[in-house]
Amino acid sequence: MLNKDKSIIVRKNIILQKDSHHGGAWKVAYADFVTAMMAFFLLLWLLNSTPSQKLKGIAQYFEPTIGLMNRKSLDKDSSESRSEDEAPSDGPSVSGLVYGVKRAGQIVSIQQQGMEQTDIETENKTFMSTQENIERRIQSDAALSKFKNQITLEQTPEGLLIQVQDSDEQEMFESGSTTLSPNAKLILEKIVKLIQYSPNFISIGGYTDRINNNTGNYTAWELSADRANAARRFIVSRGIASDRIAKVVAYADSAPLYENNPYAAKNRRVSIMLMRSSVMPFYKVSAPKDLKPSK
Repeated sequence: MLNKDKSIIVRKNIILQKDSHHGGAWKVAYADFVTAMMAFFLLLWLLNSTPSQKLKGIAQYFEPTIGLMNRKSLDKDSSESRSEDEAPSDGPSVSGLVYGVKRAGQIVSIQQQGMEQTDIETENKTFMSTQENIERRIQSDAALSKFKNQITLEQTPEGLLIQVQDSDEQEMFESGSTTLSPNAKLILEKIVKLIQYSPNFISIGGYTDRINNNTGNYTAWELSADRANAARRFIVSRGIASDRIAKVVAYADSAPLYENNPYAAKNRRVSIMLMRSSVMPFYKVSAPKDLKPSK
């Protein structure tokens, strides 16, 4: 009886577990890592997409502007800037410095202006040699010697100018036409052999004498242009590379050799100019400079 009235006691043990040692801090660290990686790749993208000139400017911004020699600083072109009260020196200058290293050896100053002057002098010598070769050929060649009064050579600021002129006895073109005469072809063919391997570009000009009837559809301008083009086609057919022709110019009667006599036969002429490299904005060598003209 007593056993039936006795209640049953259930005992429940609750085990309290402590939190793990890391908790949620790993999420914060991971977020920082992802942010840093995003910033890193963003920096790589910016460096790749930024023009090199801007990158140089950014790099120069962080360079020190206080020099270590005579209180001079380096400007953005890495050349030494002078103080306002310092007089320029005629001696060689150092265009760049390496800090922390003792200076050793000889410092060589490259004079850019002197190099350009050397190029000009070399080109002048080449033109002079070409001019002398043509003059000798005119004197020694029996076929050319009879036209020596119709061929003139002159060095100009633009280049070596070779002019083939008309005369009362020997015409370069048939009257009023653009057809080269046999004499003109002979002269031009001889000249081509002497300038064929020159590295210079070529300018061709056409000139006429005074034309009284110069108001029609076919004026002195058209005639001089067609004659210059006729000369161009002929010298190209005889060996001048077509890509050496820089320009073909029509002068009509605007530049007579004899201003006092605009009707003179020698005002009718064709010019071939070997152009200086300085007048060509994008100069390239048309032929190797060591090739010699044919005899």
